[in-house]
Amino acid sequence: MIKKTSRRKYLTSIGVATSAVLAGCSSGDGGSESNQEMGERVPPVRVDYASDLAGLTEKSEATLPLLEQALNELGMEIESQPVSFSNWLDRQFNDERVCHLNISNYANNPDRLDPDEFTFNYAASLAGANGQLNWANYANCEVQGLAEEQRSETDPEARRESVYEAHSLASEDIATIPLVTGSGFGAYNENEVEPGPIGPAGISNTATHTLIQTTASDGPVIGNTTPATVETNVHLRFGGPTPLVPWSTLVYSPLFTYNEEYEFIEILAESSSVSEDGLSIEISLRDATFHNGEPVTSEDVQWTFNYLSSNSDVFPRFPDLPIDTIDAPDESTVVFRLSEPFAPLLTRVVPEWGILPKQHFIDNGAEENPGNFSLDSIIGSGPYAVSEFSQGSSLLLEPHDGHPVYSPESQLSLISYSDSQGAARAFENGELNWLQTVSSTLAERVDENLDSAVIETIEKPSSFLLWPQYSWGPSKHRAFRMAVSQAINRERINQTTALGQSEPTLYSTNMSPVHPFYPGDENLTQCADSASSNVETAVNVLEEAGFTFDGDGNLHYPADADLSPRWPEGDEPADYPDQFPCLS
Repeated sequence: MIKKTSRRKYLTSIGVATSAVLAGCSSGDGGSESNQEMGERVPPVRVDYASDLAGLTEKSEATLPLLEQALNELGMEIESQPVSFSNWLDRQFNDERVCHLNISNYANNPDRLDPDEFTFNYAASLAGANGQLNWANYANCEVQGLAEEQRSETDPEARRESVYEAHSLASEDIATIPLVTGSGFGAYNENEVEPGPIGPAGISNTATHTLIQTTASDGPVIGNTTPATVETNVHLRFGGPTPLVPWSTLVYSPLFTYNEEYEFIEILAESSSVSEDGLSIEISLRDATFHNGEPVTSEDVQWTFNYLSSNSDVFPRFPDLPIDTIDAPDESTVVFRLSEPFAPLLTRVVPEWGILPKQHFIDNGAEENPGNFSLDSIIGSGPYAVSEFSQGSSLLLEPHDGHPVYSPESQLSLISYSDSQGAARAFENGELNWLQTVSSTLAERVDENLDSAVIETIEKPSSFLLWPQYSWGPSKHRAFRMAVSQAINRERINQTTALGQSEPTLYSTNMSPVHPFYPGDENLTQCADSASSNVETAVNVLEEAGFTFDGDGNLHYPADADLSPRWPEGDEPADYPDQFPCLS
């Protein structure tokens, strides 16, 4: 359902520009001659946002009035379209041509600290009506080539250069309109909890490196989690990253992970080496034990990744990988042999999956029925053993003393809450002492209502942003994208969505400066002169591209503008190899 927002004109902001247009082509009929020389009027700009995604919904609704003001000042109307999360994704990833701008952000899952997803979000092969994750339906063959190149680069510095160049080209196109750096909030009760090291990752559902090292003065550390986390004790079938992380890092342990500073570190792995051709990756293991006392061996690592790979149709988070074989030449060495180089294997894929005890999973029917088996008991490789799992309710954990890296001191209870408001109330009432991932509004309320609350800001490696749709509508025009970006008041968005704790982002990219692969401002295109609204610059951008304003201040396309979509609705760039030869 489309919710039409009332239109406001800010003609004083564009008065100079409008006067200049009318002075050159005025007539006695109040500008009709001028209108005849103009292109079509730009239609109302449709803006999608998720209506049921807690913090993002709140941020989106706080941003809409400021976006409306920016568009009004440029002679355009806005139609906001709140839709369910699932529909919101379907509309974007199938290029359904129902919106021109999508308000979005990224969840803070650790695998995104590798640059692969952020870079492939611009890949032409993922654009169009194919269900793939190209948020802007952006298509550029040079960027496609660089996105593929960074996956196969065996030299880390060469890979970084490919990533930078891909983002530089997408930035020049204003493929993304960033607003402010991504942020979130968490809290702990300083009377009950001594936190582990807190860095940019803050206190969040995915900052488990900090949580593991947190201790409670009396009793367990008690934190909130999402209902999805406790849907089942077979976490492999989770479709989203947020519920997967606690299982993969607390109950099980990965070979590698990222710490509170977003640095890549070894956990069950002691070291790794990649062959010069990138086709062989050798990993040496630390001495570690499962919760039943059995050693974690290379055979368990081998089985874990072979099992995930051979059942990727059942386990949606596991990608298709060019794995030929996984060898276990001895108990502490694992060798991945690839059919082609795939740089994100170590830094994106492996950190997302904790190592499983091979025999225990086989005994519970994992191989015969991967889509529908259950575990009679949970035996993990992580720093905590499960003392009680209550499906749909909670996960109670106790320290495991056979872990090679972590030595947690306190028990840990993760309690399911259907929304962050309920979790915030529980924290205020003393039912929780560790509050993970809440909105700015709730963080402010908690800070006011509980003297012992310490609020920590999450600095995400991504931005809170607009995805302009590249495939159709006014948003397919670069001048439109740049003008909208210039007209937005990022200072106010920072105050209304992040308590002023974010940073306005003035360079077009989906990464924030804390991302390990942030290209640097020098490699990006500046899409806003300043954090305030730059309407005069926005008007100049439009006029230089041939857009005009009529006597009522309404924006019109250039008279010779090509208003056809880049490819027909229902198709994808790959259907047009003449236009996109990189996809042939």
